[in-house]
Amino acid sequence: MAADPLEQTFDVKFRTVDAIFLPGFENKPMVFRINVHCECANNISLCCTPERAFVVTMWAMKKHNEKISKQVPPTVLDVQVVCFDHNTQVGMVVASWQDVTSYIFDQISGDQLGSRATSLYVR
Repeated sequence: MAADPLEQTFDVKFRTVDAIFLPGFENKPMVFRINVHCECANNISLCCTPERAFVVTMWAMKKHNEKISKQVPPTVLDVQVVCFDHNTQVGMVVASWQDVTSYIFDQISGDQLGSRATSLYVR
């Protein structure tokens, strides 16, 4: 993910640490899981939320939509953006791959994607 030095200094720094396809039925890839590491400026952990990690990840995917969409197998149904605060899993946001694709290609709005996604917390 492209980083803004001002954002990293005052807010938060996100870094994608892994992107994997999890198998489902008949061992075919069904979930596109993106693990995002988060570091809050000034060590205030309230800024590391799955929702913020999801938003930043969607912005990055939107910038590289053609490349990303070509690499995702057709059997994938869901996207999971998992947020880690200093290597501790905080939670995740789950959205359908169809909705994510529609968003990154400007076929639905951020409001629509946000209302269709689900947040899940570990804490």
